[in-house]
Amino acid sequence: IHYVVPAQGSNLWFDNIVIPKTCKNKEAAYKFINFMLEPKNAAQNAEYIGYSTPNTAAQKLLPKSVREDKQFYPPMSTVKNLEVYRDL
Repeated sequence: IHYVVPAQGSNLWFDNIVIPKTCKNKEAAYKFINFMLEPKNAAQNAEYIGYSTPNTAAQKLLPKSVREDKQFYPPMSTVKNLEVYRDL
């Protein structure tokens, strides 16, 4: 199975970690986020879930095969044809 971006372009999306306004334990939430941002943990998470990571220190810890996988880290020629959907 391969991920293909049509020549006409496609959408771009981001997954994020957030702390809800109604969070009952913000200190634990911040600790979890900081834990996930540590390069070793971010690299392990990226490999486990099969997503790219924007954490440049974590990227350096990834196997070369992952760092060079265009499905996770597409070339700029592909990225320039992607767009983020905007709320209407």
